[in-house]
Amino acid sequence: MAMRALGGRQSLSALARWCTEQGVTLGDPHAVASVITVNDRNRFQGNRNSHRTIFRTDLDDPKDVLYRRGAGRDKTYELYDSSIHGIWDGRELSPGRFFPFCLVEPELVQAIQAPLLELKDGTLPAYVAPDVDTRKKALRLIAQREGAVAFRSSLVRAYGGACAMTGCRVVEILEAAHIKPYRGLASNAVNNGILLRADVHTLFDKGLIWLNESFRIVTSSRLSGSEYQIYLGRPLSAPQKASDLPLADNVADHRSFALALENRRKQEDEDQI
Repeated sequence: MAMRALGGRQSLSALARWCTEQGVTLGDPHAVASVITVNDRNRFQGNRNSHRTIFRTDLDDPKDVLYRRGAGRDKTYELYDSSIHGIWDGRELSPGRFFPFCLVEPELVQAIQAPLLELKDGTLPAYVAPDVDTRKKALRLIAQREGAVAFRSSLVRAYGGACAMTGCRVVEILEAAHIKPYRGLASNAVNNGILLRADVHTLFDKGLIWLNESFRIVTSSRLSGSEYQIYLGRPLSAPQKASDLPLADNVADHRSFALALENRRKQEDEDQI
């Protein structure tokens, strides 16, 4: 109400002052603002939004009202508009600890909304193939991003917020690695994933690290003498639930992929001698 009355961008003190002048009791303005601001990390804390289990901002929740710009004394607030600010959600960095992130960029939101706005105006949208393709790609990208966020959150919980190969607990650099390559949302099953540190994830995808039949780590000869050789023979840390353990068939498929690459690398090395 205050933002609509004042318009534009406003400081929190200006919003609180307007509410006081209107006889509206806010309590703690900072706490209230954090609950209704889509990109405020504090909206996930405590019981402020205890009724919510999903924080996506395209579901018409009445508490998705404001968007914050800047920080500290320079921060201002404006009315949230998905076509300007994008669609936001909460990413689980570690069990129970969330952080706001932009799930869908404003440009993609605009591409999706464009035909709906044209129909509301009473006009039929003209057929333009590239635009249709753009909207399809946008919808596909949204689904992939949503799936990727949920997949990572599931693996963070399954592995207790630690890399399954190195034990690293810096959650900000842990990634969800697919054992069998991504082939749609069905690929995002927890037992088709391993939580890995970003650099180890890259090595895993390149077939420079894999698992043997006993789920012990094997490293490529290319990693001999590197800092990664210390992981050779180390067992993969098991997830907290047995049902989340990587499927043996998927691990075998990745191993076959990695060994084929390893043989090719060895042949290339021999050819250079």
